[in-house]
Amino acid sequence: MIPLLEQQEQRFSHELHDALLPFLFAARMRLESLIARDESEGVRDELRAILEHVSQASSEGRRLIVESHPPELAEIGWTAALQHYVRQGLPPHQVVIDFDFDQMPAAGNLQKDLALALYRVSQEAIRNAIRHAKAKRILVTAKQDPGGVLLTIEDDGCGFDTSAEKNQSRFGLRSLQARAEDVGGQLQIESAVGKGTTIEMRVPAAPKVS
Repeated sequence: MIPLLEQQEQRFSHELHDALLPFLFAARMRLESLIARDESEGVRDELRAILEHVSQASSEGRRLIVESHPPELAEIGWTAALQHYVRQGLPPHQVVIDFDFDQMPAAGNLQKDLALALYRVSQEAIRNAIRHAKAKRILVTAKQDPGGVLLTIEDDGCGFDTSAEKNQSRFGLRSLQARAEDVGGQLQIESAVGKGTTIEMRVPAAPKVS
C-alpha cells in the first residue's frame, strides 16, 4: 500500500511540474506585459491583484512538488532531504525547527524503504505540528545504534487527545502507524491537550544492500 502511495505522489509531482506550472508561468509573463502597457491605474491595480494570485499559485505548486517528490535519498540521505524540505517545501511560518542528527551515520547507509519511512513520518509530523497544533518550536532527533534507528519529533503545540477517533484521521495517525509497520517498525504517540506532542518511531536499521 505504501509503495503505491509513493508512486501516486511522484506521478502527481511530475504532472504538476509538466502540466500546470508552465501555464502559470505563461500567465504571469502575460500579466506583467499588460501591466507595463496599460495606462489606466484602476486596470493596472486589478491586473496586479490577479498577478499576485498567480504568483501565489506558482509558489504553492513548487511547494507541493518538493513535498511530494523528495530529493534522491540514496544520494544525500533522508536527514539532509528533510532539512531541504523544511527550507524549500514548507509555506512561510513562524516556527523554530531544530534538528539533532549527530548520532546518525553518513548519508546512504540505510535501505531505501527505511530512509523513506523516516523521511515521510518526519515530514508529516512537522506538517501536523505547524498546521494543526500551531507549534512554535519543533525538535527532530534521530539516533542509530546496532538495533535500529530511533526517531523522535517533539513540539510545543496545543496537543490533542490521542484516544479520540476523530483525531486518528485528522492528524493522520493511522498513516504514520502504517508507514512504521510497513518497514517492521513501531510508532508511539504521546500527547495531551495543552501539553504538546511527542512522536517516537523505532525501525530496524538493516544495512543498505549495494
